Amino acid sequence: MGAGSAEAADVEEAYADEDCCCQVLDDAKDLIKKLLVVDPDTRLTAEEALKHRWVNADKNEQAEHYLTYSLDGLKEFNQGRNRLKGAIKAIRYTVRESVNRANSNVAQDADAAAAAVAQSE
Repeated sequence: MGAGSAEAADVEEAYADEDCCCQVLDDAKDLIKKLLVVDPDTRLTAEEALKHRWVNADKNEQAEHYLTYSLDGLKEFNQGRNRLKGAIKAIRYTVRESVNRANSNVAQDADAAAAAVAQSE
């Protein structure tokens, strides 16, 4: 396996994650892989790169793909954000109730102490 093949494998591995925030089309990955070959005899030339199917692909189709992916990502983000907001509200409520109970207990203890002092006088 030559150095170019190892780098191509690294590029393939880097883009293998389907959850990548910038989900790259297979044709784009193919172009990148062919441009990152170390051996200049097997690497794409600029002219060949400009003729690659990804460069010449239907831009509307690519835009639709990325828009769909972006919208799905935004929906996921908002769902996560809403869950986080709900958790924060629950924590705030719990803390507020704990503080209110503690203050109430302190006030009751103070009243009981004052009553005890008044009875002993």
